[in-house]
Amino acid sequence: MLGILVTTLAQKEREVKSERERREREERSKREQQHREDTLRKEQQEREAKASREKAAKRQRAKAAEEAKAKR
Repeated sequence: MLGILVTTLAQKEREVKSERERREREERSKREQQHREDTLRKEQQEREAKASREKAAKRQRAKAAEEAKAKR
């Protein structure tokens, strides 16, 4: 009888440990996915900001060229 209880307890401990490890893997996976998404979002924002700066600089150069042409 005692042997059955010990075996049952050991099995339950393995199940609990297995479940805990599974939850930890899932949580880690979620954190890693969130990090990837955040990184991609940040990179996209940086690309958009760069494009906006380049567009503004191009407009400024065109405006300066028009003003220089008008002064001649």
